[in-house]
Amino acid sequence: MQNSASPQYFTLSEKGTKRSRNEDCFLVETHQNHYLCAVADGVGGLQNGHVASSHAISELRQLFRGRQMGLKDCFHLINTSLVRENQKHSQTSATTLTSVLINVETMEAMIAHVGDSRAYVITETLWRTHDHSLVEQLVDLGVITEEAAFTHPEKHRITQALGINTSIGVEVNYQGLKNAILLLCSDGLHNFVRDRDIATIAREHDPQTACIRLMEIARTQGSNDDITIIFFKIGDER
Repeated sequence: MQNSASPQYFTLSEKGTKRSRNEDCFLVETHQNHYLCAVADGVGGLQNGHVASSHAISELRQLFRGRQMGLKDCFHLINTSLVRENQKHSQTSATTLTSVLINVETMEAMIAHVGDSRAYVITETLWRTHDHSLVEQLVDLGVITEEAAFTHPEKHRITQALGINTSIGVEVNYQGLKNAILLLCSDGLHNFVRDRDIATIAREHDPQTACIRLMEIARTQGSNDDITIIFFKIGDER
């Protein structure tokens, strides 16, 4: 889906090649002078990951339409709702959630996340969210390098998600988006395509071509996981 108005965007979501269903869920919503976009990835190995990701996105959509609170409070409410659903049905389901609220008048964004679905802000430099994962902790501690983290066998292990515990640590960042590219994705992409390559493809192509190309590269590199990409181009990058 592409919007001809500024900002331009494209979304692409594909079931993993060895998956029975796509457990990713995504959102792009507009309201007045704001865009809200989000990616949720149902946690693998747990029951009903697709239900958790869908629930998180549905709740976020309704909260955004009400516009009565910030993203951090939304995340806490969604987490509480998921925990209650798990208790009600005696199940354990969980999801990552990364969301960006864009003010198109100021070209500023509030970025909130829990888990390892990522948001990138790409200009001449590259900024991304900090994964809530085991390998990211090891990088922070200086135990391994970022290059070693990319090939680490436990890189899929996350340290928190929505729906597991009543208490979560929502990480919030603020970024300027003027003449920038905003890209959100699930780990099916970034576990197989390096940050520098994601940035290069994003800079060189329009939103639709970039999403398709990134999907192709991830599959070529061995990604059998679900992959979701949201690509926003803010202003005139070229």
